[in-house]
Amino acid sequence: MNTLKYITKIYKLALSSKSPIEIPNLSRAELAKVFANLGFTKGAQVGIWDGAYSKILCAANPKLTLFGIDINSRTDRRAVSSNCRLIRAKSQDAVKKVVYESLDFVYLDTDGDFSSQTNDIHEWSKKVRSGGVIAGHDYFRYRSSCAIRCWEAVHAYTQAYRISPWFVIGRNTDRVRSWFWAKA
Repeated sequence: MNTLKYITKIYKLALSSKSPIEIPNLSRAELAKVFANLGFTKGAQVGIWDGAYSKILCAANPKLTLFGIDINSRTDRRAVSSNCRLIRAKSQDAVKKVVYESLDFVYLDTDGDFSSQTNDIHEWSKKVRSGGVIAGHDYFRYRSSCAIRCWEAVHAYTQAYRISPWFVIGRNTDRVRSWFWAKA
C-alpha cells in the first residue's frame, strides 16, 4: 500500500498545500492505528520515557515488533507489551546497530538541542525503508531558554533535504503535537 496515497485519501488532503500540512484531528494514538492499517510490522520509538506511547503503538498493532530505545527510561520491562523490546542505549549508539532501511517507521521523542535533534532525524531516517514513516513528538516552539529544539530541527531538516509534503498532527487532540513524513 502506498503510504502517501493512503494518508491523503483517508484525511482528504490537498498535497498542493505548503508543508507542513495540518491534520488537526489526527492524534498520535490514531497515528499508531494508521501504522497498523498500512501493515507496518517493524518500528522504533526513540525516547520512550515511561512507555505510555509504546503501549499505544503495540496495542494498535499486535503484529508489530517495536524497539523502544531510551538511555534514561523509567519503563519497567513488565510494563510494556511482549512485542516491545526495550533497549537501554543512547539514540546515536542504538542507531548504529540497526540495519539500513529495515524499519517501517521511527518515532522520535528525544530531548535535545538543535544538533542532537537534527542528528537523530538524519541517522534514524536512514533506517526506515522507502514508503515508511519518519515521525516525532514535541512539535512545539519552546521559549529560547529551553534547550529542546525539535520544531526548529524539523523545519531546517525538511527544508535542507527538500522534503515535501510533511505533516503536523494533534492540534485538536494532543497536548503536544507530532510531525511526520512518508519516506520517498
